[in-house]
Amino acid sequence: MADAAPADPADPASSFHKHDPGNYGAFSVDLSLSARPVAAKPPTAPLNNAAAAAGASANLFCTSSNSFCFQATIDAATGNAIITLQTQSNGWASVGVGCKTMACQNIYIGWRASGGASIVSQRSATGSVSPTISAKTDFTMVSNPTDATIYPTSTFSVSFMLPKASISTTSAMDFIYAFGPSPPANPDSPTANIAQHATADRGTFSLNLATGETAVVAPLINYALIHGIIMFIAWGVIPFISIFIARYLKAKLGHLWYILHMSLGITILILTTTAIILIELEIIGPLSVRFNSSLHAYAGAVLVFGMMPAQIILGYVSNHLFSPDRSSVPWWDQVHWWLGRMVVVFSWVVIFMGLVLFESTIVIKALFVAAILVW
Repeated sequence: MADAAPADPADPASSFHKHDPGNYGAFSVDLSLSARPVAAKPPTAPLNNAAAAAGASANLFCTSSNSFCFQATIDAATGNAIITLQTQSNGWASVGVGCKTMACQNIYIGWRASGGASIVSQRSATGSVSPTISAKTDFTMVSNPTDATIYPTSTFSVSFMLPKASISTTSAMDFIYAFGPSPPANPDSPTANIAQHATADRGTFSLNLATGETAVVAPLINYALIHGIIMFIAWGVIPFISIFIARYLKAKLGHLWYILHMSLGITILILTTTAIILIELEIIGPLSVRFNSSLHAYAGAVLVFGMMPAQIILGYVSNHLFSPDRSSVPWWDQVHWWLGRMVVVFSWVVIFMGLVLFESTIVIKALFVAAILVW
């Protein structure tokens, strides 16, 4: 477009002035949208004058390929926020309100029931684990607002209303999102289990409902995954090397065997401590959700805070009381041997529990079992 009229406004063949650099662009539109039925919807109003000037899309966040979209509008009658989720996935879509990680108290998961209606389930999570059903809910199911942008490539969309106490309409908030490839096994139940999303099908964004400004937050660090990798190295690899040295290389290495054995033990301690710190960054809440939340947490606490320190102490005692003139192996040495074997076997169980808790695929679980059998 240009600010000046053609030289001869009455002549269709008249020459016209060149547009300014900022007064041009390109867009695409899917005309099939005009044939889509529109359900009855509650009245909505712009968030404020600034958001209204920017248009409804100012309150819209989408991934680069529109595989997931989040939009917020304000209900004119109540002033509450209406959240609209849509996805190209055939499974489910979710958003966590006021969160940067999966340690989130208000997660809303939507999917399509077998009869075509939409279901929203409110849940909470303490970290990278499957969210649990919330005892109380604060949302109300509504139809999609008239000014919601629904893309024709989306397989389903769902809208729900949140009270003003649950979401800020005056300042920026953080949100997490995820979407899954398959619907729940029982899609008609709000308490149905959902399949885990792919690593790439999640993220974090911030949205200011007062101005419509959105921003992508830096990719989430998957502390749970890093925790698992470090723990596998600490307990699924290093102990075999340490035990092999102590059992078969004493005569060949001399005192060096003990230096290597002790160094590997210290390495296990350092790696385990690092992994515990990382998983603590992933989980929020009191001790009741940190160490008492699952069998993996229980067993891991026994391993890390019970069996490992006992084994370290026994190793120190065995070395301190060692005498080259002894006629038999003392009981503390034998306890150190057998506790070491028990710790290693128990650590396999703890790792497998972690794989189950993390909802690892059957392939990963099978590879872990095969690796243990090979060792």
